[in-house]
Amino acid sequence: MLNKPTYQISTDGDKVASRATDGRPNTESCTRDVDEHPWWAVDLGDMYDVGRVVVYTGASANLGNYRRTILKSLIQ
Repeated sequence: MLNKPTYQISTDGDKVASRATDGRPNTESCTRDVDEHPWWAVDLGDMYDVGRVVVYTGASANLGNYRRTILKSLIQ
């Protein structure tokens, strides 16, 4: 699902939300560290049966409880 509309609560520098779906593994999107409840979203434009979601993070990234949040959001 490349180049779908994306949104995030804030932007850290030039790491805009759309970089997450540009298909290039060397770009990244990032919210600011000061956001208490950071979020990122993609509009797929239609209803889909989602069988798998893959989140790539940098070496220093810590997803912590976000994995659970991602799965919960898909189920709702």
